[in-house]
Amino acid sequence: MAPLTDEEISEFIVHEVKPTTILVLLTSCQGTWPDTGFGGVLKRSYPGAYGRYQALCAEHVDVDGRPNDDLAGSCHIIPPLSVDHVSKPVPPVYIACIFSSFGDGHRNWFDKSKPGRSPKALIRAQTANAFQQMRQQLREMVLYRAQEAGRLAVPEKIEEIPQKLDWKDTGKNVKVCLHKFNGKDFQMDWEEVETIIKNNFFDWEGEWLFLKKRSEQHSKPSPSPSSGHRSSPSPVRSSGRHFSHHSPHRPSYASRNTGHSSSHHHM
Repeated sequence: MAPLTDEEISEFIVHEVKPTTILVLLTSCQGTWPDTGFGGVLKRSYPGAYGRYQALCAEHVDVDGRPNDDLAGSCHIIPPLSVDHVSKPVPPVYIACIFSSFGDGHRNWFDKSKPGRSPKALIRAQTANAFQQMRQQLREMVLYRAQEAGRLAVPEKIEEIPQKLDWKDTGKNVKVCLHKFNGKDFQMDWEEVETIIKNNFFDWEGEWLFLKKRSEQHSKPSPSPSSGHRSSPSPVRSSGRHFSHHSPHRPSYASRNTGHSSSHHHM
């Protein structure tokens, strides 16, 4: 059950992620994303967004300059930045930082700069609170743009890319993407993360795209790509309260759930 490689994740972002999609990353308050996996790919693909995350963490430090836990349990959505799209094929996206834990990895009792992961129960509670904040922030973003009467919103900072969105406060037309393996960084199984999402977005009409392990294929085998043709990853989508799988016409590295059928499982 091999996880996606960084190359496959990058390919997915370039070929499958649509502009203004929200990429969700579970992270810590330490000001660093991992070098590999989903966080590593985002760090390399969107260095401007990574710098914005680092700056945010740097604003929440104690008198000794070390990060504090003020951000734990919160969500901060980073908008598309122009610096991330100069001569790059990646789409302009929002990155939602879910601050699941104060620290990450194992605690080093001899180094205060390495506090390690928070207790598991606290991580779950903080992740749930952050997703709750995320939904509220999305609603506020929609209301703000409604006040702009359909014209391009004025970006908060000059390096932000103004976006004209057709998002609705019900979640309609909003696309959200996250890696099903991301929760493992904080000792949470996908089922735990999925439950948190269901509890906070059960009546939401947005579309969810979940990257998954290569071994998690659909029940119906997909045909192999023709010789010399490289297929890009294809996600499983979930829309609204429904959650189902369909078989794409090419090998899948991710899962996409589209829900508008009575045969779908409720989200």
